Amino acid sequence: MAKLKVAFVTTIPTDAVPFISAVNSVNERLGDVVEAKIQTGGDFRALGKLEDFIQFAQKSHVTLVHLMGDLPEFDLLVSTLKSARVPLFVSTSFFGQNAKFKGYSTVTAEDYKEIFKYLNYGGKKNIENLLLYLANRFAGANYEIKPPERPPWEGIYHPEFAHSPTFEEYAAKKIAPGRPTVGIWFHQTQWQGENTNFVNQLIAEIERQGANVLPVFFTGAKNEALGMRGLEWVIENYFMKNGKPVVDVVISALAFSLSTSLFGATAVEVLKKLGVPIIKAILTCNTCDEWR
Repeated sequence: MAKLKVAFVTTIPTDAVPFISAVNSVNERLGDVVEAKIQTGGDFRALGKLEDFIQFAQKSHVTLVHLMGDLPEFDLLVSTLKSARVPLFVSTSFFGQNAKFKGYSTVTAEDYKEIFKYLNYGGKKNIENLLLYLANRFAGANYEIKPPERPPWEGIYHPEFAHSPTFEEYAAKKIAPGRPTVGIWFHQTQWQGENTNFVNQLIAEIERQGANVLPVFFTGAKNEALGMRGLEWVIENYFMKNGKPVVDVVISALAFSLSTSLFGATAVEVLKKLGVPIIKAILTCNTCDEWR
């Protein structure tokens, strides 16, 4: 069996941490069996990064491209890998216009289906099994693998819990009567991708100032086929009880307009039902200096 060489480029910020973590975990457990080169869209904008990545990808067993928005020099990357006959997987997230990009892929339909689920369900465990799947399919390995596992799409998060607790469990430990309660909305992909440092700091500051905090992650728009219940369900089941809000204010750490997180209702209708102030947090993938 050859060591799996996999090239991975992503423009989705929450992809990198679990992918790197999974590569390290697989190599620690099984020996040095995976060699990976990981680049982000930002890396591709840096001088010299594109050439280095393509040189590695040309000699890889398989190259994965995961997109949200544009990738600089995408056409050059695709044409180069097709000329080199490197199996290529290209997709967006669940929420992107995937039909447009699927046609660039050269892996089989069955491989595409499995890779898509591993990658978009996300998280370290799914990526570990993705790497083993790729090793079996493209590097002659015969590892035992688990199928893609669908993650929770919404839930309560707090760094003091090792799991996503029920509302009752969380309230018993973290909601003190008589104190104001601040809700937080943030993306499920940030929770799944282990990208919660900014949420942890926000939680710590709210608690330092003497308020309760109720942080909840969710996926965005309702999708019954995938079991995604959307913002309206989140509000009704986590932020309201018996028709009344359990929070005094909500900080929205979502990257997009609330209108993209609703299905069959307007943001105004849903937020009026909740009836508390919403504060929009500013999110950026840039450094502090770049943002300034």
